[in-house]
Amino acid sequence: GGYYAYLLFQEKFKISDSEWESLLRNGWFPFITLNNNLIGNIVNHNREGWDVDDLLPKVQADVSKRLPDGLKSWAKIKSFEPHMEFISKATEHYQKNDFISCISVLFPHIEGIMRGFQTIQGQPEKTKQKDLVSTVLSSGVNPKGHQFSPLLPLRFSQYLTEIYFANFDPTRTENDLSRN
Repeated sequence: GGYYAYLLFQEKFKISDSEWESLLRNGWFPFITLNNNLIGNIVNHNREGWDVDDLLPKVQADVSKRLPDGLKSWAKIKSFEPHMEFISKATEHYQKNDFISCISVLFPHIEGIMRGFQTIQGQPEKTKQKDLVSTVLSSGVNPKGHQFSPLLPLRFSQYLTEIYFANFDPTRTENDLSRN
């Protein structure tokens, strides 16, 4: 299965370490829910040194197109259930191009979803963020054993740690993104 995923998602697995550094430094990640052509565009823009933010209209269109199906599938996930009202509200804001309200509603619930998942996995409820990242990514499986998972577990762990869970720093620029 891993080799099939590698063949299917080659553009994700051929990202060099320096290209990953650049993507993460700019707050980008090739999320599995984006279509493969868009992921290829993101990777190529980054590789060529172009501003990946130029693709934001295409990303917005792709996400908007996928949101209705996403809401239906997320509603079936146990750890999402307590957060669905907020996810739906964030989606409404997103569809209206009110991105500040969208992330203001959604971002606190991402950590809540991870904490709910950790409880479902039988892990202690009160843990550090690094433990949340580890539980969400591993689900009892060693992510190193899934080096060709299209979820990119090791890089996603890095994204969560360096971007989403980034410590608050008042000297950061206004374009930096974190849950703070």
